[in-house]
Amino acid sequence: MGNFLYNSTGFMLKIIDTILKSNIHINGSENIDKKSPTLFVANHFTRFETLIMPFAINRETDQKIRSLAHESIFVGLLANYLDNVGTLSTANKDRNEIIIGNLMLGKENWLMYPEGMMVKNKHITKENEFMLHTPERLGPIHTGAAVMALASQMLKNELRTAMKEGDIKRVEEIKTTYFLEDKELSYHSTVIVPVNISYTFIRPGSNAMMKMVSLFSGDKESPNIIEELEIEGNILSNAQMHIYFDKPIDMASYIHYAKQDIQINKIKDKKIQHEEIVKKFRKHLTTIFMDSIYRNVLLNFDHIFIATLKHCTHTHVTKQQLRRYIFLVAGDIEELDVFRMHDSVCQEILQILTKDKHALFEEVLRLAIKQKILIRIKSGYYTINLKALTDDYDFHSIRIKNTLKVVYNEISMLDTLQNSIKTTMSQKNSEIVEKILYRLYRRDLDIFKKDYSKFYSVIGSKPQEIGSPFLLYKREYTTGIVFSHGYNSAPEEIRALGEYVHSQGYNFYGVRLKGHGTMPEDLRDTKYEQWYESFNLGYAALRQVSKRIFIGGFSTGGLIALLAASRKLEQVDGVLCINSAMKLNDIRVHYVVSTVDALNDFLAVFNANIEYVENNAENPHINYARNYLKSIVQLRNLMDLSFKGLESITAPTLVIQGDEDPVVDPKSGPLIIEHIKSNHKELFTPHSTKHVAIIGDGSEDIFKKVVEFIKKIENITPKRRENDKQIF
Repeated sequence: MGNFLYNSTGFMLKIIDTILKSNIHINGSENIDKKSPTLFVANHFTRFETLIMPFAINRETDQKIRSLAHESIFVGLLANYLDNVGTLSTANKDRNEIIIGNLMLGKENWLMYPEGMMVKNKHITKENEFMLHTPERLGPIHTGAAVMALASQMLKNELRTAMKEGDIKRVEEIKTTYFLEDKELSYHSTVIVPVNISYTFIRPGSNAMMKMVSLFSGDKESPNIIEELEIEGNILSNAQMHIYFDKPIDMASYIHYAKQDIQINKIKDKKIQHEEIVKKFRKHLTTIFMDSIYRNVLLNFDHIFIATLKHCTHTHVTKQQLRRYIFLVAGDIEELDVFRMHDSVCQEILQILTKDKHALFEEVLRLAIKQKILIRIKSGYYTINLKALTDDYDFHSIRIKNTLKVVYNEISMLDTLQNSIKTTMSQKNSEIVEKILYRLYRRDLDIFKKDYSKFYSVIGSKPQEIGSPFLLYKREYTTGIVFSHGYNSAPEEIRALGEYVHSQGYNFYGVRLKGHGTMPEDLRDTKYEQWYESFNLGYAALRQVSKRIFIGGFSTGGLIALLAASRKLEQVDGVLCINSAMKLNDIRVHYVVSTVDALNDFLAVFNANIEYVENNAENPHINYARNYLKSIVQLRNLMDLSFKGLESITAPTLVIQGDEDPVVDPKSGPLIIEHIKSNHKELFTPHSTKHVAIIGDGSEDIFKKVVEFIKKIENITPKRRENDKQIF
């Protein structure tokens, strides 16, 4: 084989290089021993893997890689490219001997696809061995790769022995048969490296590659080619290809234990022929590395989505229930700590409950509806059509017509995974929602503890209980209140309110806004969007177990609640705002930032600037002592956005505004009432000369008003959520 990188078609390499940089992610490279003759074995799903995989492995390992390819693709310029990169046609009568010889020498490594073909339906089962279910092959996985690896190691040992014993005839026979000439054998053992190839995400639909081919061919291509262009064109342009190298299987060690196994029932020290080992262990070795390939599939959101539907214990599901199930299933799988998981599962899955819209969920939901796996009854209500998951369609059209069935097939043989999902989905709905509540709460606590540890200061840090989010929950309470503290403060600020409300028969989630409850430097680098995400996490948690849900906050927390109410529309039963600023008496928010920016430009000449101003807080045991200007900018942005959203609020709203608040202009309360569109809105103006009116004297009057309002709304509006039983 000529030089791998320079004797190939330049244009083809440029295309592949572009794909590699943008779409391909490689992990497990540390498992490759560059000194050992290596046979890479991989699963096979797309045509372009034949072109890309040798180049991808070469780029990652700097090893020369050769591969087998079906004789049908050795045509035109493509044949020239394949020849140049050392790809061997399956029609070559000497292919086995060439592969074995290369592995004996260790100069050129090989890539093989034991499945023997593209498995478009990914329909593979495992009983005693792995079985293919395709039109071309209904039976066990090919064992050729195992034979090549075993033979290369044993023939290498045999050749060395023959050379040592002077058996010239056998030496020449082996060298001639395996094209060794007089080259030096590798002193390292042959290894098999299992490789999993996963894709996120597989989608049908028109793409640029289809349009380009159609332009030149005039739609004369065969249906099979058109199908490959549709699926693989979308993968190349819109998806990610994930390549994972598992730990190598050493043939010298494997053969050693194989011989021991054979000798158990034989006379000790009897010479064991390599043909005997190959015959007895080829299937066993194949099962070992195929198991490694398949269990290392990268689990993505699509897998969780379709597996959740597959194991749903009832035939109808709501959109919210499906979100809930997916979140819980993903979390239970993650806790197993067995499978590789894509970011869409292990990092982004939280957003399926906390985001008002989850783009990936909506995308795969549309696909499930289009392919009739879900049948829409009415908005947000669906029937699960499990029959669609049993329809294999034609082998060459299933990737288009039943994409999610193909996705499910990829994980159907993973018993540990399937059992975990079945167990999760067998739980009662009341158990599921409570489990999610605590899982989200633990996640919130973990976020706080991580931030607290990161910014901890022996001198400046307050006790953890001051800044930690808190949950006051009893199973028998059915109404929940999600409530946030104010700017530059911490959840301790709202604890007394939470305890009072809880004593009156309501569950209460005390939100900790990101950047708060730790150190001022944490808040300095936090955006108001992150405050909103913190609030949404608390909302998502308590919503699971609440037939009614109220949201609210003190001061800046009230602004967050108003923003949430404007976005969630009918999803909340009431809004509670206490001293929430649409106007501030503190002129710093309106004027100091722009003034200081100008001053900093001047001070820059002297290598100085102003980052913060001192904060004279009413409750220094809770509040930060520094007020960073970057944080004030975020507060101002939040005020503007919350004000713009007021006209979208239709939920019943209680606005409490102290008449002599020294921080928030008392006009803020009437301003909020004026602009919201709720049919039920109340303004309560207690006498108070302090801003943090929910602590100390006079606070109980506010607490009583909050509970009075909640009870009033409970009496005039129906329960809109029945989370303790199924909808159908």
